[in-house]
Amino acid sequence: MKRVILFRTEHSPRVFVKELEFVTAAGKPELVITSKAVLAPGPDGLLELKSWHPGETAESVRAATGFDLAVRRDALETRAPSVRELAALREQVYPEMAAGFPEFVAAVSRR
Repeated sequence: MKRVILFRTEHSPRVFVKELEFVTAAGKPELVITSKAVLAPGPDGLLELKSWHPGETAESVRAATGFDLAVRRDALETRAPSVRELAALREQVYPEMAAGFPEFVAAVSRR
């Protein structure tokens, strides 16, 4: 089964607006991962805060969102990737992504 996970390097009210005129994403995303947090659809289909990245808080993410972002009861700080996950990113994912997204891969590879 294929999963749809969206990545946004910008998390701002300009990107996460209160109202949409139309949706252009293919499929229903299971997760939306941004530079500040991980969002997931709630029971009503609207995005909710699942976790915030180190250096952020639930409130800082909500302040950077253009709509009233609900916070899940079990929301917490995003855990750091394991050594195995980092190796998979560096050895498998980044090389595959480099052809289509060279600037993104270059930026995240420096981290």
